[in-house]
Amino acid sequence: MKNVLNTLAFYVKYPGWHSYDTKDRGTVAAVKSLVKRGYLSVNGCQAKYTGIIWSVRKCLNQKAKQNANEKDFKAIAEIVNNNMVGIDGRIYFHFDLAKELAEFLATKNPKFDRNKFLAACGV
Repeated sequence: MKNVLNTLAFYVKYPGWHSYDTKDRGTVAAVKSLVKRGYLSVNGCQAKYTGIIWSVRKCLNQKAKQNANEKDFKAIAEIVNNNMVGIDGRIYFHFDLAKELAEFLATKNPKFDRNKFLAACGV
């Protein structure tokens, strides 16, 4: 688990494509684990961070199994707002991601208010 967290921290801190040692079993296992969960994209022996925030992804996966309501939307917006800062203290959350989340949530409930959600996200 420590290797997975260190690997994720590296790719979050240094955006873009980076090579990794395909002969190091620990690194390969960590990269595969992060790819499986959707946090990294891989191209040959290079990987890059996809920009997915862990707590947002977890919340969306749980809520996809049931109909979302205003309480769920507020919880997701709060999670987004609280997770805008990356490991190194820089802001990694982008307006485009907030818009994509808003589009997804609008499909879950016809009464969903995109503008209200984006404001709650702090964007």
